[in-house]
Order: sequence, then structure tokens, then C-alpha cells
Amino acid sequence: MGGSKKPVTPRKTDEEKAAEKKLKACEALFKAAKDDEVKKCEDAIGKGADIFWQNAKGHTAVHVAAAFGALNVLRLLHKLGADFEVINEAKMTPIMAARHIGEDNAAKLIEALLAGLSGDDIGKEAESDDDDDALQRAPAEAAGPAAPAKADAAVDVSEPAPPAGAAA
Repeated sequence: MGGSKKPVTPRKTDEEKAAEKKLKACEALFKAAKDDEVKKCEDAIGKGADIFWQNAKGHTAVHVAAAFGALNVLRLLHKLGADFEVINEAKMTPIMAARHIGEDNAAKLIEALLAGLSGDDIGKEAESDDDDDALQRAPAEAAGPAAPAKADAAVDVSEPAPPAGAAA
């Protein structure tokens, strides 16, 4: 009979499993925030994502949404009580990140929300303009490789940090 034993892998504790589940949900929230996908944000929150969670660079879902001009997600996060004045590692609040990157509508919306206004009209006029801008840029982009998105440099969503209290 076979005398070789299969190596024993230590089992994860319930706490470790919960931390992994939360991290996965928080990462899903960041991706959905980047893509302005409200339903996916709600799903991630339902699976345990924390709207106050910060990645290794100190970014929150609000920073990500602001940096990528995700107006619908910004509205959702505000409604849920997310912190719009949290400071990341680069010493920027979400509104500062939006302005730095040039996401003017995101900055205007955050400003309105912080002032107690709905901001429902912000970004509505730009939706039809975006198609025209894309058509005008298309020939220039076809001439050479596309530059990386501006938001990628200012808000890096690729390096998540473990949730607070997770084992190192």
C-alpha cells in the first residue's frame, strides 16, 4: 500500500476566512466604483464590502469613483454615508483627486453633495457630449498607442491592503 502521505495544509480559521471574504468584496466594490456600476457596488456591499475601507494607498471607493468620474456611484456612496473627506496617502480627499485628474463633473457633484444639494443635474448634460468628444478624438488615437488613463496614475486600485485586524 502507498506509504506516501499527502502534505497537510493548515486550515484557515473562521476569522481568516471572513477577512478574505471581506477583502474580496472590497476589491469588487473598488472595481464597480471605477466602472460606475451601481448594482455591482450594491452587490459587493451586500457581500460584506466596507464603504470606509482603504487600500494600501489610502484610497476609498469614493476616491476611486471620483477619480474615474463615476457619478452614479458617488451618489450611491453619499446616500450610504461614505466619508467624502477622507485623506489618502497622497494627502488628497476625493474632491482633490477628481480636480487633480480633471474629472470636473465628479468634483462638482462632490461639492454639491457636501453642500447638502442633490447634484442630480450634474453630469446629465455631459453624457451626450461624451460621444461627440470620443468621435473627435478617434483619429488622433488611431495614429498611435493610447496613453494610459489619467485616473490610473492618481488612484491605483490594483494594490489592496488587508482589512484592519487581518493577520499579516
